[in-house]
Amino acid sequence: MNEQEIINRYNGTHTFGIGFSGGKDSTATLLYLTRVLKLKNVKACFADTGWEADVTYEYLDYIENVTGIEIVRLQALCGQLFKKPNPKVPDTNKKLDMLELAKIKGRFPSSQRRFCSTELKLVAQQKWISEQVDPVMNVSGVRREESTKRRNAPYFVENDEFLNGPNWLPIVDWTWEEVFDIHKRFNVEPNPLYKKGFARVGCFPCIMANKNELGLIATEFSERFDKISEMEKEVAKHSKRGKASFFSHDTVPMRYRRQEYNGVAFCSALDVRDWAIGAPADDQTIDMFSDDDFEDIAGPSCNSIYGLCE
Repeated sequence: MNEQEIINRYNGTHTFGIGFSGGKDSTATLLYLTRVLKLKNVKACFADTGWEADVTYEYLDYIENVTGIEIVRLQALCGQLFKKPNPKVPDTNKKLDMLELAKIKGRFPSSQRRFCSTELKLVAQQKWISEQVDPVMNVSGVRREESTKRRNAPYFVENDEFLNGPNWLPIVDWTWEEVFDIHKRFNVEPNPLYKKGFARVGCFPCIMANKNELGLIATEFSERFDKISEMEKEVAKHSKRGKASFFSHDTVPMRYRRQEYNGVAFCSALDVRDWAIGAPADDQTIDMFSDDDFEDIAGPSCNSIYGLCE
């Protein structure tokens, strides 16, 4: 089904619900649907993980002001994690965020157990969809260019089993240049994090963040690592191991891993911060960023990998 067929079939009968993250792609999608296609029944939904950058929360307000479109804030509830009462969750109506989720699970998400996106985002979106009077057309800013995993993402799905409705990716074939072009076309600034050198916007940081992203946070938002360190202590109280690490144990070289559990060395948030900024570890030579860490970074005049400072 092509774009015009989708509009002919669903416009006027469905709400176009955009999963809005505050990033470049979801903003481009919002502008495309409302300013180019001029669809009326569009709602932008931000699933709050409680773990976004303050800059991103401020950006939501900016988008509302500049576009005149309300961004619906969604947040999952602790009770949604279980189908029946659970002693771990006495307050089922308590808002679920990254810290609460990790405490309930007794651990942080990992590359092998990435329960964060499902529990914090998709469940909240699923609940919102079920509460709407009109059926919802799910709209996402996913693009094939983003990763090999998304290279075969379908343009349109008649029925998404999880979200229980049609799913449309209107900018799936766009390049990042086209994404920023539509921002410029309608005089809408992208999230400020891009100009600071970040390649993506979302959990701050994501458990899968690379060294460059972590280095940027360590230098621009150093207090974030102090926050993660406190979270690790909180989650450790709920862990069977009595220890908890936000990052995978092998995130950093062995010489930076100052913690141990059952003979396995792992890293704390502060260890990761030291590694990311190139601080000495155990009297070793300073481990500065390699050339590979900055291979996509623009020259010294602009931190943005997309050249947004020009």
